[in-house]
Amino acid sequence: MKVYAEKNAETENVAGSNPLDETESETTDITGELPEGTAGETEKDPAEEPSEETTTDPAEETTEEEDRSGDAVEDAEEDDALTEDETAFVEEETALMEENPENDVVLFAEHIHNDIIYEPWTETDSLPEAEGNYYLTQNVTITERWLVKEGTIKLCLNGKTITMGNHTFGKSVVIISANGGELDLYDCVGSGKMTGADDSCVSNFGIFRMYGGEISGNSNDEGLFPDLSGGGVSNNQGTFYMYGGRITNNHNKYGGGGVYNKSDATFYMYGGEITNNVGGGVRNVGTFYLYDGKIESNTTSRYGGGGVKNEKFFYMYGGRITNNTSLIDAGGGVSNASLSGAFYMYGGEISGNASLLGGGGVMIYSPIYVYGGKISGNRVVNSGSGSGGVWFGSMYSDTGVSAYGQLTVGGSAVISGNKDISGTESNVGVSSANAIVIDGEKALSGNAVIGITVYDGYRPTEENPRRVTAANAADYSSYFYSDNPDYVVQKGADNAIFIAVGSSHVHQWADTWDCNATHHWHDCTAIGCPITNNAAKDGYAAHTENSGTVTKEPTETEVGIRTYKCSICGYVVRTETISATGTGIDKPDNGGGGGNPDDNNKTGDNPTENNNDGGNNSVSDNHTIANNDSESVDVSEDVIDADTVNSGDPVLDTDTETPVMIPEQSKDSEPKTARCSGT
Repeated sequence: MKVYAEKNAETENVAGSNPLDETESETTDITGELPEGTAGETEKDPAEEPSEETTTDPAEETTEEEDRSGDAVEDAEEDDALTEDETAFVEEETALMEENPENDVVLFAEHIHNDIIYEPWTETDSLPEAEGNYYLTQNVTITERWLVKEGTIKLCLNGKTITMGNHTFGKSVVIISANGGELDLYDCVGSGKMTGADDSCVSNFGIFRMYGGEISGNSNDEGLFPDLSGGGVSNNQGTFYMYGGRITNNHNKYGGGGVYNKSDATFYMYGGEITNNVGGGVRNVGTFYLYDGKIESNTTSRYGGGGVKNEKFFYMYGGRITNNTSLIDAGGGVSNASLSGAFYMYGGEISGNASLLGGGGVMIYSPIYVYGGKISGNRVVNSGSGSGGVWFGSMYSDTGVSAYGQLTVGGSAVISGNKDISGTESNVGVSSANAIVIDGEKALSGNAVIGITVYDGYRPTEENPRRVTAANAADYSSYFYSDNPDYVVQKGADNAIFIAVGSSHVHQWADTWDCNATHHWHDCTAIGCPITNNAAKDGYAAHTENSGTVTKEPTETEVGIRTYKCSICGYVVRTETISATGTGIDKPDNGGGGGNPDDNNKTGDNPTENNNDGGNNSVSDNHTIANNDSESVDVSEDVIDADTVNSGDPVLDTDTETPVMIPEQSKDSEPKTARCSGT
């Protein structure tokens, strides 16, 4: 067994001149146990001991009392001795060594997060209740709830496990009090977790910040209030900030297997993962802001919303809701399941989700607003059960009137590539007039594209086209296409959009590529193709830049040119100069070129560096975790893509930690089409 005494170069060692630190290295390997009776003693240098042969002048001798009165002698003796606290710590760690002969034990270790030194917690059957900063040295099993009463407790799991074991029915691992209780959870090793609750693992009434660690293996299927709490986290009347870590493999068959965000609570998700929970990833009855991270591979068998079941206000600016499943209901990715709620999507991705009934991507009971991001690649798995992308459901109000949800679109919204059970495109399913609203202030632009499916009972005839939107201030028909090739999109009076019967059209996609400065696609060469929006054409995708080819070799007096093309379509994405081979030759300004005038600021030898300092909100799980406290996270520019957020959209203000408004951002129109230059 090995014992280590660590010494941080920036902080004085708690043991002072401890004999364990007598070597020059920062860490001393001490093999074996401390000899009996040597605690607090230090070795003396033989050169400092008087030899028996040394003759001392009587005039230089001093009495014992005089010797003790000498400050130098007294200080030297005190410096060489351990204090009572240090001696007790050595004895405690020595006992720990005897209990754990297979493990290495760290003496006087410094554990740091955000330049704060954490104290070791060595208990195995309890957790700290006093405000402070702690890290676990061993696994902990508790039989009573851990209550964070008041003040802030910062806890690093340090790769260890907290288990609720041998407990009576209905116990959480931790309850965070509303009376000023705050818990910050870290894990610098990466394998630490909290587990074993048969109620919500974390029941938060105060403030919970999660930077690392794992909340897993908790089940609330038969808890005290299973329909009103989650399996992993119940955010009751508090605020939950998730910056990292994992909430995974928890159960609540009534909904909220991962997180249940209650009516008076707010949940901000900036990173981390909510995955593989039964009962859905997130059930939101309060306010939920998703900026980054992923909600993935969750399932629900009772209610819709495999990824998120939203019953109040859900704002999505980024992140991914992907590969979730609703086994017996609608809304594989998101179920907007309350007449009093709303879902606002400004960015991010809802993809790869599935549901038995309609809305593999999103189920609408209450209004949703899609101003950016992508709803794509979702599906339904039951024949005749609605669209694979977005499905409008009906819900009866207290008066018995059936209410249908409504979809408002704008900006760069993409709802495309979703499918029904047969593999046929089935994006936004429409069964009534004016089901879709185009926002006049956030009008469709850029690469926006929306596929439309009309259902039996609302299918168009030659005499009766079916209205999809009301009147609009401009013609937006090019942003829509019919999922059924027998129908076409038409512009009606006042720019209203209709689905109408058209001639049966068979696409004949060209072998060559067409493109603009950002994307490429295949045009249809058949006469009368109804698709006018490039984003809905075959092969539409962003350019993929290759590694570049030297198209002009440099000479002693002239610069060369390296050209970067799209590896798919051959479009010249950009060029850069190569320095002349001679000496003393000034490099000329780069003219850019290729087909992308925005690349004029790039040169071969002095490229503009991409500053990503603020663009990553992920949390480091090393022993030193920098800038992860909530007060240091700036989401005003880095987490939110300002180009896709519009006036009136709430974002997080780092000072107040409440939603604020940001000014209107300009939107770039799609570049003009340019024939690709070749392969």
